[in-house]
Amino acid sequence: YSVPEASAVTQDEIDDLKEDASALANQKKDLQAQLKDVRADKNAAQQQKDLIERQINVIQEEIDNMTAQIEKYGQLIQEKEVELAQAEADEAEQYDLFCRRVRYMEEEGEVSYWSVLFSSADFSDLLDNFMMVEEIMEYDNAVMDQLAATRKELQDQQAVLEATRADQQAEKEDLEARKAD
Repeated sequence: YSVPEASAVTQDEIDDLKEDASALANQKKDLQAQLKDVRADKNAAQQQKDLIERQINVIQEEIDNMTAQIEKYGQLIQEKEVELAQAEADEAEQYDLFCRRVRYMEEEGEVSYWSVLFSSADFSDLLDNFMMVEEIMEYDNAVMDQLAATRKELQDQQAVLEATRADQQAEKEDLEARKAD
């Protein structure tokens, strides 16, 4: 019985298979490197997606915050308009009181404080007249001071209202810009 020369062919086949195995190992390494790159790219893409989602959430929170601010400005404007209406009513009332006082003084004629004092019959009467003149002067000054204070308050409230409206408008413009982003 003789052994065929198959061993030489088998060795060549084994060598070919080893070369194929080596080539396959190289291909496997290349594929693993590519897979690693793809995974890195996938991770980068996932991170980018996560960052974009977080950015969108922050922008939405900013929009919600701006919307809340605009609503609060609206409420503040309504309150200031009520206060302004009250201040206008107070100013009209004070002006009416001032006009009535001036009209009364004109109707009564010109009576000087000195003539009231000099018309006193005695020292006690002089003191009474002096107290009366002083009270009248204080009242007249108080009416004028109150009118001036009310007008000043009215101007201040109008300025605050206009500033609040301007702030609200600026916030609305910022909101529109943020929504455009």
